Amino acid sequence: MKRCKKDVTLGEIKDIEYLFYYENLSAYETAKILEIKKGRVDNISHKYLKNQRKRKKIDTEEKNKIVKMFEEKHLHYITIAQKMKRSKYTVRNIIREETGNYNNNRFIFKNSRKIWTKEEFDYVRKNYKEHTAKEIARTLGRSEVAVFTKIRDLRKNEKIDYKPRGGHPNFRIVLKL
Repeated sequence: MKRCKKDVTLGEIKDIEYLFYYENLSAYETAKILEIKKGRVDNISHKYLKNQRKRKKIDTEEKNKIVKMFEEKHLHYITIAQKMKRSKYTVRNIIREETGNYNNNRFIFKNSRKIWTKEEFDYVRKNYKEHTAKEIARTLGRSEVAVFTKIRDLRKNEKIDYKPRGGHPNFRIVLKL
């Protein structure tokens, strides 16, 4: 008699639980041993064995090692994650919990986040009217988008004037109204 797709036996659940979780076999290997489809192993393990998902437990020793690498060696959390073979989110959360440090530039997920220096700010402030963002970006070694963003921030925070455009001399006044 052919079994319906939805019929799951208790023995099947226990076999999958043992092989998948206690023997640490993959779903493919478990399916091969039990001679069933891999999708069925995935479905049964997801539906009936939710509480026993595979997760690496974090020891206090490992937490201390991560925090030590962050504080003493001043490594970026992504580098620590690669060395410890953990996800970058896990390492970031451990560092935040243990150190209470939430406002650090080393936690930003952007890959090439460079901190702006005072000289770069001053250069942008002086030259944004005469030069394009592309020219400023070339001289500073930054991206054009980063320079645009910095000019926008300067306009918003420091109330600097907009770059004059061609046409009527009172064009800026018309735009502001």
